[in-house]
Amino acid sequence: MNYLNNPSTACTTPPQGLSLDTQLSHNDILSLNTYDFLAYLGKTTINPGGVEGRKQLLNHLNIKPNTHLLEIGCGTGHTACYIAKKYNCKVTAIDISEAMVDEARLTIKKAGLEDRVQCKTGDIMELEYEDNHFDYVMSQAVLMFVDQKKSLSEIIRVLKPGGSYAGLEFAWHKQPSLDMERETNQICGCVSLKFHLISDWKKSLTDSNFIHTKTVIKKLKMLSIIGFIQDEGIINTVKISLKLCLKTENRIRMKIIWAHFSNHLDYIGYGLLTGEKPS
Repeated sequence: MNYLNNPSTACTTPPQGLSLDTQLSHNDILSLNTYDFLAYLGKTTINPGGVEGRKQLLNHLNIKPNTHLLEIGCGTGHTACYIAKKYNCKVTAIDISEAMVDEARLTIKKAGLEDRVQCKTGDIMELEYEDNHFDYVMSQAVLMFVDQKKSLSEIIRVLKPGGSYAGLEFAWHKQPSLDMERETNQICGCVSLKFHLISDWKKSLTDSNFIHTKTVIKKLKMLSIIGFIQDEGIINTVKISLKLCLKTENRIRMKIIWAHFSNHLDYIGYGLLTGEKPS
């Protein structure tokens, strides 16, 4: 039985990540949460805002050279390497998944950035860093899986006074029904998942003592043909398409995910969340 018939089997922790050569059975594929399924297909950009959202996030942070940024939920490490090269800064990248950290370390090594990008396993709710350590902290699709109050308190703790945080998370355009919430969590395959109205995301930031907070909701393009190509490029889009064609269960799983999000764009968007630690 898979989670589509029994949501109680869905994950209760953040997505654990899959290396791209992981071999899975028919039932395994149908039981994956959405994030691990997309990683299994080879998708490199899995945050709610895609490449466009990442650009908005980085524009807000306005990263200065020779500073230190913490990326929480680094996945395969491509964003960490991009930031280190573009902004000439140091990046510490963490992920709760050992498999993703292994992938990220390979990405960092191939990019020749081992002197500027460090990657290790880490938990947003128990950051293993001293107070006032980082100039910037960023996360993408992490807070919606965890205890947000505890996680934001950890983020503001490790930020230097005057330091900035920015994150991307799924958000509701309008209040959903309980049935809509249940269906979305079931499709995503994570019973711990919690989307919020954009006003509630802002309240979470202010309640955690961030100042100059700003939250903006954007249209979701992650699961559209144009958005897919923008995020992955033509070559990787073709590779993912071939992987979908090779296995019936891949097509079934993607069809279910794609249909749900595409049919509810009036409800589901992504939020850009920003705030600063008081000086």
